Amino acid sequence: MKKRKWFIYTVIIGLLPLMIRFFLFLVVNGIGSNYILNEVDLVTFGLILHISNINELEDKEKIERVWKTTCIGFSVVMLVLFSSLLAVGYLSDISKSIDINKNTLRYCALFLSSVSLIISYAIYNRLNKIEEASWIA
Repeated sequence: MKKRKWFIYTVIIGLLPLMIRFFLFLVVNGIGSNYILNEVDLVTFGLILHISNINELEDKEKIERVWKTTCIGFSVVMLVLFSSLLAVGYLSDISKSIDINKNTLRYCALFLSSVSLIISYAIYNRLNKIEEASWIA
């Protein structure tokens, strides 16, 4: 059940800005395909995933401590990285005098968000298995 709730409440809600951009791309004439994958939306998605990981793991006591600490630590590091990318993304939006390669920023955000989705899935998959095992026992 945890995995299903994670997918609905975290992944789908986190992807809403991208889904809205895609919908606008379909219905509004003259929008380029670069509009769909906005770097700030991708970074925000990654932030949402890692905050969700930390929130879910923080109060769990019946799980392996080393694994829990590793997952939370990784999520904290990723939060710092995503926050830095968010700052660069905002800077690229407000300042035309600073030369920021938005394509590189977009691809980095896409790659890191994809990795974050896989890791978050693995965390919730394991939590789901632990929850199922506790129901059986």
